[in-house]
Amino acid sequence: MNTTYFLLTYDRRRGKLLAIQHFADEAKASAVYAEVEKRYRGNETIEVVLVGADSEQTLRHTHGHYFNSHSTAHGSPSASRFLQALQLV
Repeated sequence: MNTTYFLLTYDRRRGKLLAIQHFADEAKASAVYAEVEKRYRGNETIEVVLVGADSEQTLRHTHGHYFNSHSTAHGSPSASRFLQALQLV
């Protein structure tokens, strides 16, 4: 199995994936990750994640909350609705 490395830059406040980069080389992915992480250091709004997967389809399945434009700080929209329902009781 070949691993592709995905560098995700995610805006937590807006619940939006700002960028996704693909790398075949783990060393290159790690170097770019370090650069991007440094750029956003101290910014609690931006999350930078490096994930390895066999395909983008697998990544979207295992880390789907990064790809859902309606994600919130609590995760998926269904999780947010669940948490809101608990607060209404």
